[in-house]
Amino acid sequence: MIMKALITSLIILLSVLFLQAQESTWRVLQTVDFEQVYSEEMGIHIDVPKFGPWITALEGQEIDVQGYIIPLKGKIEQSYFMFSALPYNMCFFCGKAGPETAMEVYMEEGDKLKYTEDKIWLRGILELNDNTVTSPIYTLRYAQVIKRKD
Repeated sequence: MIMKALITSLIILLSVLFLQAQESTWRVLQTVDFEQVYSEEMGIHIDVPKFGPWITALEGQEIDVQGYIIPLKGKIEQSYFMFSALPYNMCFFCGKAGPETAMEVYMEEGDKLKYTEDKIWLRGILELNDNTVTSPIYTLRYAQVIKRKD
């Protein structure tokens, strides 16, 4: 039990150090693998994410991530939207990238974010999804805009 806790703590510490050395957390999040499985519910084969230890160590942790707003309700202030490692014209929803390059974002309660085409930084709690095919594999909750140098 103690050994497992030490290993988990070490993975979290290494993940944080690794993320600080990277341009963004997307490099870590993009290390996800996918396995094709047959979905009885959908009647087709679907890709199910298989998160490695670097990613699972970040679940429930506060992370910083940079990217672009992909608005869901037009280019207005929103508290819920998609966020992409890539600009709007190259995002996952346009067919130019994979699901590991996007996440849904829920802003801190009461906060809304004005749409911009510029790259921004967000900070929030990361959630992983490997069981609901109709939702993104990553969610950022309690998100706040942060100012950070690129």
